[in-house]
Amino acid sequence: MFPLLCVSASTLLAGESKPGYTELTLPVLTVAQDATGHYSGRLLNLELSVSHKTDNRPLLVAVAEDRPSGVGEQFRAAMWSAASTVALERGSTLRGYKLEVTAEEAIDGPSVGAMMTFAIMNTLDGNRMPTDFAFTGSILPNGSVGYVGGLVQKIEAAKAAGKKRVFVPAYYRAEQDLNTGEMVDLKRKCTELGLEFIPVANIREAYALINNIKSATPPTPVLELPGKVESVYGAIYREQLKTADAVFSSLSAEQRSTITNSMLKELILDTREKADTHFRAGNLPAACDAAVGCSTMVQAFAKAHQVYSRIEANQKRV
Repeated sequence: MFPLLCVSASTLLAGESKPGYTELTLPVLTVAQDATGHYSGRLLNLELSVSHKTDNRPLLVAVAEDRPSGVGEQFRAAMWSAASTVALERGSTLRGYKLEVTAEEAIDGPSVGAMMTFAIMNTLDGNRMPTDFAFTGSILPNGSVGYVGGLVQKIEAAKAAGKKRVFVPAYYRAEQDLNTGEMVDLKRKCTELGLEFIPVANIREAYALINNIKSATPPTPVLELPGKVESVYGAIYREQLKTADAVFSSLSAEQRSTITNSMLKELILDTREKADTHFRAGNLPAACDAAVGCSTMVQAFAKAHQVYSRIEANQKRV
């Protein structure tokens, strides 16, 4: 059985080029799960060709695969999304163009979309791409760079492949490690690995930054705090959620049932989700506030239930 790979594109290397035809090797960052359930990132090469013969036919998007169902539906959709986004960005129907990807392994996932969009745009503009970066993200019709998965493993794969810069969707600052379940600060991880962590909101921003072009639009603002301050916020966030989990686990089955069958469940889960969302986006002060709120609610319930139990016990003795 061939592994199913979740895809994120990396660097584009120049390949064969002649009038009306350009062939490129497109290394992509992937995440695969082995037989033991362990996830790891690696680099997978795809062949991308961009050709133009005549304006008398509509845009064609094709996939060449070496086995039945080798390329998944999400990957195919990502190719069309990339082509459509380029057409909208360039104000062209791309009539007469054919975009074809050759995949020699089973592969799926939407996160090749942003890099595919950039690769096509760069090729049409006649630019050569730097070979020092990795770029992961799905692509939306308005050019926004969206959801990806397995960022921790993909960053490790980018380092192993010798990359220097990693471009990710703007709202990703932290993500869960697929193997440990722990929330990892992606910026800090990149720093530790000697990589530059670069969040981008859309393909226009990515295009300018990757090609080192000065853009009229300033980069997406990211909350920047001193390293020591970030460490304190991060420690508070983790400690508060750890406390909430510990207190909840210490409750009796009856007490936990009371929470899960009441409005408290929604309040606690909603607050925790807010904490995780803020932390992922790098808004550490807001993440801490929500984490403290979550922990406070769980502890307050435990204390209230303890007091209620004592009152009930005293009434029985009377």
